[in-house]
Amino acid sequence: MTGHRPPRDHKTFKAIKTTITSGRLFFILSKTIFFCLTFIWLQTLRRNEILSRKNIGNNF
Repeated sequence: MTGHRPPRDHKTFKAIKTTITSGRLFFILSKTIFFCLTFIWLQTLRRNEILSRKNIGNNF
């Protein structure tokens, strides 16, 4: 009786395992998206900085 496990436990374990795996995938995906957004944001900032410098140069 102690060695016998109901089949429901296995299903629950499988569900937990898939949840953890999907969570890890989501974490990796969100990290990648975050890095991409940061990179784009930095590129935009750099472009704006160059544009503002050009404008300052034109103003003086």
